[in-house]
Amino acid sequence: MGTLDLVHSYIYKMGIVRKLGFTLSAYALFSIISIAVIYGMLQKFNTGLSSILEVGKPMDAAAYKMEGDIQKIGLTVDIYLQKPHPNSRKLLEGAIADFEQNLAAYLKLAVSEEQLGLSRNINGIFSDYARMGRDLIDPKSLYDVRWEIFY
Repeated sequence: MGTLDLVHSYIYKMGIVRKLGFTLSAYALFSIISIAVIYGMLQKFNTGLSSILEVGKPMDAAAYKMEGDIQKIGLTVDIYLQKPHPNSRKLLEGAIADFEQNLAAYLKLAVSEEQLGLSRNINGIFSDYARMGRDLIDPKSLYDVRWEIFY
């Protein structure tokens, strides 16, 4: 008799309780092994995702700060046009410097070609935006614009 025949005859002679116990034990062992494999894969995924997020958080923060700086520039110019104040130029230059600092932080973290292209595009648009803000706050420029309206 071969080994397979011995196993078959042993299982055949086992009672129903032993067969259920054997089946449940095999199922439990399979479940534990499956859970261990899935847990290991999730740990690898979590480690990879954490490293991506650690880079993503500062990039998101820099982008949000740039958005806030753009709004600060627009608000400063808007308030100056409604009621000119000598401190407006200083506030504008501070917001422009903050934006450039946050853009530099974003550029340091940019790795993909899409991110680098986006930052170059933002830099070009921002240069025009900052120039327009400076022109509008410049007292001589504002004076010239007001005279052009009347004459």
